[in-house]
Amino acid sequence: MNKNTPLITIVVITYNSEKFVIETLESIKKQTYKNIELIITDDCSTDSTVKICKKWIEKENIHNTQLITSEINTGIASNCNRGFFAAKGQWIKIIAGDDTLLPDCLEKFVKFVETHKDARICHAKVHCYKNKFKDDCKLHDFKLPSSPFTRIRPNAHAQLLMLVLYNPIFAASVFIERQLFVEIGGYDEKLPNHEDYPMWIKVTKKGYGIYFMDEYVANYRINSSSVVGTAIKTKLYGFYKENEKVYNIYLKKIAPFYLKIINRYQYYIISILDYCGLTKHTTFNKLLIGTLLIPYKACIRIIPYFLYKLYK
Repeated sequence: MNKNTPLITIVVITYNSEKFVIETLESIKKQTYKNIELIITDDCSTDSTVKICKKWIEKENIHNTQLITSEINTGIASNCNRGFFAAKGQWIKIIAGDDTLLPDCLEKFVKFVETHKDARICHAKVHCYKNKFKDDCKLHDFKLPSSPFTRIRPNAHAQLLMLVLYNPIFAASVFIERQLFVEIGGYDEKLPNHEDYPMWIKVTKKGYGIYFMDEYVANYRINSSSVVGTAIKTKLYGFYKENEKVYNIYLKKIAPFYLKIINRYQYYIISILDYCGLTKHTTFNKLLIGTLLIPYKACIRIIPYFLYKLYK
């Protein structure tokens, strides 16, 4: 194998993805970078996802493809681990079965890591859509403000401090060296539905900075069945409760006092509002939550910029 064309494993994570998975697979077929291994790992879908994937694989007859299935539903973290640990590529690109890769995604990442030899994991930008990948469904692209996560050459400690406040990385944008994934020990299966946030914490705690490539690489879909979509449509507290588990396991013992105050302020405001029944998706509740979280929002704008300047 030419050293300039490393094998890249694309891991497609599916669960009841029958409506969208063909779009995901077609976006992989259109990649301009061709030295690809494709792994589809399904978490016991109850719809036709597996059948659709099998049919697509047979029709396209793509070399280096495997479909991994599970007889029980194990959660996102375990599903990811099955795909990642089966990978043979030097690098791994993850994508959910309802998102898509831009055609030059892999080509851009390969060029980036060839230029930045120390990079073992990097992230980039994504286009966000609501329900469909159409112009009239496109949301405003999430522009990453200056922070430790927008430096081309990152500081792992500064990134870890920022992760105490929030997770700024879209999993759909991440490109990771397989050996680093193995070294880190994979996704934390104790947190079955919260795979990405703990992974970034584990990486930065080990002293590896997450590099930033200032390019768009994927289309990210917010729909009613996604984790984000469900949180927006119903109640916020479930999402914050998952973050609380991450905080207690990974961040509580290492977070500086001033960052703990900010983190706890956000969590307890949402907890109190939920107890009072004020986190359901209504206009009044959105305004109330937005107002009460103004101090938190100010901090997550100011502190990342401060860390950006401090850890050059």
